[in-house]
Amino acid sequence: MAEFKSNAFHFREFLESTVWQDMKTEMDNALELVRLGMENTEDTNDFLRFQGDARSLRRLMIMPEVILEEIEENEIEKEQSRSDETYFKELEEGEE
Repeated sequence: MAEFKSNAFHFREFLESTVWQDMKTEMDNALELVRLGMENTEDTNDFLRFQGDARSLRRLMIMPEVILEEIEENEIEKEQSRSDETYFKELEEGEE
């Protein structure tokens, strides 16, 4: 489980920001250039490089959503852990 410095609120804010929209626009443009390169090359090595570039760009484009999902899962696990600790503490106190 990765530890992040940002919380879910920060990532949601980032995803809605004009900065992220601008970055996505640039990555979409780069992805289109990669696709054109793939369509126009006859060299296998160039094609494989373009394919790797496309894969990297697509991964980068979904990274904020992936991180947000992981942060939300971590927050749920922490909350569940706190609830479990409280429950067991209450049980122990009730036995006394």
